[in-house]
Amino acid sequence: MSDPDLRLSRRGLLGAGFGAAVSTSRRVTANETDGKGSNESVPQGKIRIGQIGTKHPHAAGKLDAIRGLSDIFELVGVVEEDQSRRIQASKAKSYHDVPWMSKESLLESDVAAIAVETNVTDLVPTAMACLASGKHIHLDKPAGESMQD
Repeated sequence: MSDPDLRLSRRGLLGAGFGAAVSTSRRVTANETDGKGSNESVPQGKIRIGQIGTKHPHAAGKLDAIRGLSDIFELVGVVEEDQSRRIQASKAKSYHDVPWMSKESLLESDVAAIAVETNVTDLVPTAMACLASGKHIHLDKPAGESMQD
């Protein structure tokens, strides 16, 4: 595509694709809500989302994408279990004024999705905990250190 109006940044494309994928989990059919038998989907508000980790190289960018799509997402909170890293991240523009919370609180919350942005070594176990709690996930690459995981 050479038309500059048709170009989309990688971050914009990923954010839009992630939003579209997760938004399908937040829709119900009209006949479930109005009894008219329509099969059309009805949006049910913003997607409640959280983020676990700030150490992945894409963590700040992912949070920027989530916050930049505030018409789609409601950021519930960010988890960073490493206190010194949390203090450091808090000083960055991306994490300015975010609600910080514990991993347990986020996993037990009513969020629909969680962006997993930990160190690479912690991505798979964290993602599995999110899935076990019934959450959709966004998991950046590389997804761990081994193909088996």
